[in-house]
Amino acid sequence: MIAEPAVMFRDRRTLDLSYVPEELPCREQERKQLLESLLPAAAGEHSRQVVISGEYGVGKTALAKRVGRDLASIARENRYKFRYIHVNCRHKSPLIVLADIVWKSFGRRIPTRGCSLEELLQHFRYSVIEEGVSLLIALDEADSFWYYGRDGEVLLYNLVRFSDDSLDSDLPSLSLMLVCRLDFLLKETLHGDTLALLRDQVYLRKYTLEQLREITEYRASKALYREAYDSEIVDLIARVAEPFGSARVALQTLRLAAEKAAADGLPRIYPEYVREAAESVCPRDGWGISELTTEQATILLAVASLLKSREKPYVKTGDVW
Repeated sequence: MIAEPAVMFRDRRTLDLSYVPEELPCREQERKQLLESLLPAAAGEHSRQVVISGEYGVGKTALAKRVGRDLASIARENRYKFRYIHVNCRHKSPLIVLADIVWKSFGRRIPTRGCSLEELLQHFRYSVIEEGVSLLIALDEADSFWYYGRDGEVLLYNLVRFSDDSLDSDLPSLSLMLVCRLDFLLKETLHGDTLALLRDQVYLRKYTLEQLREITEYRASKALYREAYDSEIVDLIARVAEPFGSARVALQTLRLAAEKAAADGLPRIYPEYVREAAESVCPRDGWGISELTTEQATILLAVASLLKSREKPYVKTGDVW
């Protein structure tokens, strides 16, 4: 009889890549740093521009969204006129990105056909003045603007200098979180005085093994019942993700392993499901079994047999021999 997934899953959505948890294990220091830097933006006092950079899977998007939502909550409590929006720039022209900004900021659909970037920028400026609301815009994968040449430079220039270029002291502030992997492309898109405005920069390093254990344990506790996994499973998943330093790899492996175990009617995750999930998440090129010597193949068979019979993620060398 096939078990219901609910036996294993407490809340499946907490393993989605788009999910933003209340806590950010191993990124709380950066969260506090960004909140302190951007708090004047929520109050509408000053515009701020920050750059969040790092490799894939190090928590850039989750950090930006968590900070944005925290600031929106603070603004509501203090009745500030403030809005936070998050726009992914990947595979989007600067014109489309700006149209998305207008839509998410003010709920207005702007036809982009036959409209120039400069015209849409002017419309955006009028809308900000009309609404009288301070904005914090997170531009995810902002380094992709480099591929659009002048249009990318024009959009970033106008957004970064939105408040500075106006003689109107009553113009609401516009602040930015520029999220990128290749920050040097962002720097090549902006030049001179504009680049100097991006003083606040947060670089996220790859996660260590211990940090990956902490993140995996935290997210597993939110997504799964405690009986569905143990510390050995958490450690095995963390070790899968360690070469990449990526929480994304760890969480995808956890989700897929849990789904595979649940599909087989099991109430908990076993090591073989983690290994199977790991091959799907991060397949490795390697030599085939046919290339092993007889001695190597015999040892491999012994290791596989022990792992299967003991349902453990590791075996000792002495047990194999």
